[in-house]
Amino acid sequence: MTRMVEDDAPQDREPIRDVETTHRAFYAAWEAADIAAAAQLWLDSEDISIAFPGGSPTWGREAVLEQLAEAMDFTRGIQFLFEDLRFAVQGDVARLTCIEHVLMPGDRSFEEVAEAPLSRLAVSSTLVRTEVGWRLWSHMSGPILTDVERE
Repeated sequence: MTRMVEDDAPQDREPIRDVETTHRAFYAAWEAADIAAAAQLWLDSEDISIAFPGGSPTWGREAVLEQLAEAMDFTRGIQFLFEDLRFAVQGDVARLTCIEHVLMPGDRSFEEVAEAPLSRLAVSSTLVRTEVGWRLWSHMSGPILTDVERE
């Protein structure tokens, strides 16, 4: 399920499609454990950042790519599914949010995996338009706590 936040003007839809393409390419690279492909989708900058569930934010291109490579290695066989994908584009900066469902097959059978509850994470990414397309500036994901009562 994909919902896009966008202006009604047709010219505004192209940047949103391009941002979504970069977002999906990032996750496809992760699923393939292809750090080289993922690295091409990040800004070539020392002020990029990434934060994974349970971890502190990591800053700087080398550190971000190292963290990402470790995560890819740790999660081989991972699959991502998305819902409630939302986009906002203002000039050369875009933000997207979504609910990410993480499916880790591990050593379980396909039937066990298919019946296991999906891990749900809230995701927020910021991208910047460059001469070669949209590039990630920041990416953050964290667990969605469903058993917590709100006051």
